[in-house]
Amino acid sequence: MNRKTTIFFSLCALLVIAAKGNSCTQTCDTNADCGKDKYCAKVAEDCAGSGTCEILPTICPKNYTPVCGCDGNEYSNTCYANRQGVNVAYAGECNTGTNPEACFNSEKCGEGNYCLFASCAAQTGECAKRPEACYEIYSPVCGCDGKTYSNDCFAAGAGISVAYDGVCEGEVETCWDNQSCGPKGYCKFASCAAETGVCQARPDACLDEDKAAVCGCDNKTYNNECFAAMAGVRVAYEGECKVDPDPDPKTCGIDKKCNEGFYCLLNECNANSGVCEKIPTICPLQTDPLLKEDVCGCDGISYKNSCLAAASGVNIAYKGECQTDPDPETCRDNEFCGINRYCKKSSCAAESGLCSDQPSKDDCNATDYKPVCSCEGNDYNNECLAAAAGENVDYEGKCKTEPQICWEGNKCPEGNYCLYNACGAKSGTCTLQPTYCPTVREPVCGCNGVTYSNSCIAANKGMSIDYKGVCERDHCFKVGECGEGLYCYFDSCAAETGKCIKVPTDCKKPARPVCGCDYNLYDDECQAANKGISIDLTGMRCLHFEKGINILD
Repeated sequence: MNRKTTIFFSLCALLVIAAKGNSCTQTCDTNADCGKDKYCAKVAEDCAGSGTCEILPTICPKNYTPVCGCDGNEYSNTCYANRQGVNVAYAGECNTGTNPEACFNSEKCGEGNYCLFASCAAQTGECAKRPEACYEIYSPVCGCDGKTYSNDCFAAGAGISVAYDGVCEGEVETCWDNQSCGPKGYCKFASCAAETGVCQARPDACLDEDKAAVCGCDNKTYNNECFAAMAGVRVAYEGECKVDPDPDPKTCGIDKKCNEGFYCLLNECNANSGVCEKIPTICPLQTDPLLKEDVCGCDGISYKNSCLAAASGVNIAYKGECQTDPDPETCRDNEFCGINRYCKKSSCAAESGLCSDQPSKDDCNATDYKPVCSCEGNDYNNECLAAAAGENVDYEGKCKTEPQICWEGNKCPEGNYCLYNACGAKSGTCTLQPTYCPTVREPVCGCNGVTYSNSCIAANKGMSIDYKGVCERDHCFKVGECGEGLYCYFDSCAAETGKCIKVPTDCKKPARPVCGCDYNLYDDECQAANKGISIDLTGMRCLHFEKGINILD
């Protein structure tokens, strides 16, 4: 007990007698100002303020209402924080890097954080953590910088607050097909032959009584333009699709030719009918980034871009240079299969496969974590995502590569981390860090004593796993590693590993002084354990500290 505390209790005792038994409350700045089994309790979110000495709680409820302590550590609830003598900085999980506080710009929030504003007009915001990874889900939002982001996570990753949902007004989002606009959008083209369009939202409902029939580029008649948009189909012309001969035909087929200066645009090479489109007379330069991709025409000739094919009145069979193959459904690689298709093989060793539809990333469930290794040696969260990349699966599980040995002084390449077979191991193997992880909660305890929602998130943070479940360690390597209500006990100050044991809260009358491994004297072993300190059995560390006490007697 320090001098300040002694004086206080003496004065307090006199005041209690004078007040005929009324209790006395002691103010404090730190825990050191309070007596045994007490801590300096402060108002939440006032870590630097003054408080009052309160008794440390010994029993706490098991409810999970996380709080961030003034020591920067996360606790299951306020009671568990107070049991360690720690006050609450703010409710919720700890925000790594900086506590939520008022900010005017992102510079104030520190590295890895940004200033999140409730609205673009707000003068102040709160510091928030920038996400390290985002799901590639297309749900566009307009940022306060006037730019469109794929979803609010990508906006946060760029350190930008969201103005409103949807594409920014006045901003044209270029697209090449419906897939590039996400599940709720479609690509609206100026004509059936147009190479690029702009993303538009698909209508949720259309009025059936609004009769203004249009003919879609798929040669189907729709009640009105809204129904065509709902189906994600571009409009060829107003009115029902025409099947009778026309002096100025807009539809065409085997027995129905287009007028001079037009050609028959088909959805596929063997289609029986199509739509007449004007033959372009001027094409963009072959270096144009939108039209620089080689295409194979239905005539079996390669063209530098689709415009040059159209200028020759030729439809497109698939992207890329023409490949010779006796069976259009049999393939040797993806180039044989055309647009949005890939060569699906029974095994990596197979010389040929069958052309199959290639799913988009939006078609795959990114949270379905069943890792596979592709024939190209790439890791994917599941088989669908591998197919979306046009790759076949070699085997289930992460790719097995020649392990690169790593240790504390020998770091892994960027995007990898050192995976240890056991906590405290001298060396490990370099392993790829996953970019996307499922949201499923299957907690694991990392070697740093921190609980992660699942093993994938632990790997994303570059942390090896100690065991499955919430951290409640039975062994440890350093002070402060065991979690709530526990401390790391070492048999000797020189020991490299210890074991997690419960911090005592009911120390009796001091027995005999002991020397702690932190070079400080304690009233007895229980008092040292209460502070999470192991004992120096030799006593040599404290001889210079208290010369008047022989702790070895």
